[in-house]
Amino acid sequence: MHIGNIPQISGEIETKKHPELIQNTDVLFREEGEDVLLINPSDRSVYHLNQTAAELWNICGTGHSTQEVMEEMRERYELDDEQEADIIETLNDMALSGLLKIRAKENCDDVYLHRIGASDSYVLNESSGFIWCEIDGHKSVEQIINNLCNEYELDFEEAKTQTEEVLQYFLDEVLITVA
Repeated sequence: MHIGNIPQISGEIETKKHPELIQNTDVLFREEGEDVLLINPSDRSVYHLNQTAAELWNICGTGHSTQEVMEEMRERYELDDEQEADIIETLNDMALSGLLKIRAKENCDDVYLHRIGASDSYVLNESSGFIWCEIDGHKSVEQIINNLCNEYELDFEEAKTQTEEVLQYFLDEVLITVA
């Protein structure tokens, strides 16, 4: 079922893999001898990285999927299941603390999302991907709706209905939270 030019989210979500982890470019990197420090200016947090965490940080510098990061670490080390779980936990902690970001790979009209440590991902249709990209922590829901109206030449009520459905889906999947 479709609303105007925008497909509804139901039935549009599929399992995919390989979005990228990328360093948050606002985070400051500092090496002092063997010590590696990351400073997140948004909350003034300072993180001391051990050698493994520093390697993960460096690998993510050019943008790699979780799978690619794990493959790189497996090439460097013989990892057991517990060590692999620790690496996933470290990546998750880095993302939750704002040191790493998840960069959706955009391919034509699809946006791919992946929760670090999860076994599946999401591919969003064009309009749902547009809404996802509008969520930046600063725009109001009304601003997102207005931007959707302009992008797809919709009337406000059509865009409002679609945006509310998509945002509710994101909330239900715990892809976003309301501050």
